[in-house]
Amino acid sequence: MDVLLINTPIIGTKRVPDPEDSVPPIGLGYIFTQLTLSGYQCQFIDAYANGQLQGEVLKSINESDAEYIGLNVFSSNLQIVRFLVENVASPRKFILGGPAARTLVSEVESWNTNGSITLIVGEAELILPQIIGHPELVEKQSSKLNVINILPDSPYYPLDINLPLDRSIFENEPVQRKDLDLIEAHIVASRGCCYDCAFCTAAKSINQHIKPRFRTYDSLAKEIELIKKSHPETTCIRVLDDLFLRNQNSIKLAIRLFPQNKLFWRSMAHINTFRDLPSNQLDDIKYSGCRELFIGVESGNNETLRHIRKPFTVETAYETVSRILDAQIAVKCYFILGFPGETKSAAKDTIALASRLRDYADKKGVNFRVSPFQFRPYHGTTLFNEIYEDDKTITPIQNRADISDTDNIDPFDCTSGVFAEYDKHTLDIFMKKMKSINARN
Repeated sequence: MDVLLINTPIIGTKRVPDPEDSVPPIGLGYIFTQLTLSGYQCQFIDAYANGQLQGEVLKSINESDAEYIGLNVFSSNLQIVRFLVENVASPRKFILGGPAARTLVSEVESWNTNGSITLIVGEAELILPQIIGHPELVEKQSSKLNVINILPDSPYYPLDINLPLDRSIFENEPVQRKDLDLIEAHIVASRGCCYDCAFCTAAKSINQHIKPRFRTYDSLAKEIELIKKSHPETTCIRVLDDLFLRNQNSIKLAIRLFPQNKLFWRSMAHINTFRDLPSNQLDDIKYSGCRELFIGVESGNNETLRHIRKPFTVETAYETVSRILDAQIAVKCYFILGFPGETKSAAKDTIALASRLRDYADKKGVNFRVSPFQFRPYHGTTLFNEIYEDDKTITPIQNRADISDTDNIDPFDCTSGVFAEYDKHTLDIFMKKMKSINARN
């Protein structure tokens, strides 16, 4: 075996309780496909979907004869990846990558390993086969850390993202969504985001080297055809882009793409995509099979919205989501509580907006869901740097499942201290109120 690729877990001490919470790691799937097409023997383990704990993942690494170990790393699993790298039984060549890789160089450099680490800054699917065949491509950062940057002028930068994908490695595809009565497969239609949210690792200001790129209609249609052929039970496609419905072109693509295959679909959208959209186009989206749109509203307070660089007001958000609900399209809105400097009043505004939207959806007879998160500072983001510059302590992000005795586990519920103007007890009360909005009859 040449390479062992692992979708690293984000929970350290408990297993993921519900397979509906996981989606296939398509980014690693592209990497696996390029490695095998290049002639390398590659094994893939989805430790997250399998609910493997870090000790079990370490055992798999130690038992493998692979020379290279590929791990995805991000703020939420940083400590787990460090555990794996530092506790491996025999020297291995680790290859790490992820959306925040460029901000983790000094952190990873401090790790103690008996092997070597190559950190890929940028998209890895085209460069990884080259690294294995030509290790001289990497830049030596220190005796144990190599860094390679994939910029748009690199021959290994994937300008064309119509890439082949071997889906046979995905253990959780399609996902049985019993809560939505769907059997759901997943695709990626674009890369890069055109917005600049201060809390997000995909923000354009910190990814100036990443150009938004889009797959063609023909490529997407062919992929969906293959999905239907291998999994004819599929009833819905979830588009995993950071932002799928970003403009008129993406709307036209969706309206054309999904009805052809008689499939429902769900995706991320943006308030500004819909704020001035004619009602007839909203109807077209509905009749194209759109089952649900995900929209990052984040806050119900205008001052907070300006702070986090959301380019709309509270009233614009309310009016726009209401128009989508008028078209009988279900909506899931993301909200974040505990932003740096957030006041109790601002947090209550957010709860009020979420409740107000739920009331409107109930009136219209349309499904509406609230997805609340506690703010956590992701490496490299504007808010992370803002906290760091204020000399505030940034504790490592922990999954709440690892620090709680409850069996009711949300694998994406993480914490990293409280940065608002109120305390943890108050934040927990606010989070509970947000979650209760979904439970209302």
